[in-house]
Amino acid sequence: MPVYVFESSFEKLNLFKEKYGKAFFFQSQQLVYIANNCPGTAKIKRADGTEEPIYNENGKDEISSGTYILKTIKAKGQVKISSLDGAITILSSVNNLFNIGRMRPVKQKK
Repeated sequence: MPVYVFESSFEKLNLFKEKYGKAFFFQSQQLVYIANNCPGTAKIKRADGTEEPIYNENGKDEISSGTYILKTIKAKGQVKISSLDGAITILSSVNNLFNIGRMRPVKQKK
């Protein structure tokens, strides 16, 4: 569920916690951690600008656990993340990333 700039993030957080028990806020360019491998399609960008699909070591369309940069979460549930160096772009669904991959925001040290 998106939280728009004109809405109270505090009120939305409480609403989500009541409805789902747990809630997380995400924003573009935020570091996220994926705890478990999960379904997703990865593409690597070549020097000439073309993109080529890549697969994990088992030859599957699967996102490996690790830290990524969140690019966007679309209203229809598609999520775009990238490798830390930006060379690999990955598409998956909110359902796959949250429920199977256990995607969570990376906590920044203060």
